[in-house]
Amino acid sequence: GFKMGLFLASGSTETLDMANVVKDGLTGVANDMTGVIGTIVPIALGIVGAVMVVTFGIKIFKRLTGK
Repeated sequence: GFKMGLFLASGSTETLDMANVVKDGLTGVANDMTGVIGTIVPIALGIVGAVMVVTFGIKIFKRLTGK
């Protein structure tokens, strides 16, 4: 892969493999997104379930009352 020299404040030079830098960055983003999705999905399912219960409840109520 493409190697880039990095001059550190301590005076030493370190070589970075850009492919690994990009991979590590994308892995971090993917882990963050997974955490967000894992937090949001249970809340969203609860809301969708509540809306479905209300919708079906109204339909059944209308059917029972003949309106």
